[in-house]
Amino acid sequence: MQSATDMSSFGMVTGKGTQASFSGGCLTAKKRRVKEIDWDSVVEKADGIIAAAGAVAVALSALYFAPVLISILSR
Repeated sequence: MQSATDMSSFGMVTGKGTQASFSGGCLTAKKRRVKEIDWDSVVEKADGIIAAAGAVAVALSALYFAPVLISILSR
């Protein structure tokens, strides 16, 4: 069983490396798909999800430390 990690960068430096060829059809399809995506809405949606996750983390940490804070303030 051969692995794809056999490639060495030394051959590329000396100019003796092999060049991989591939059909551009798949790459062209991916480029077309990337151009069709509205990246502004994707970034806004990700920003909302990250903000919500941060709010949940703050709320959970407040619940975790509430007993400690109450015991300190009750003295």
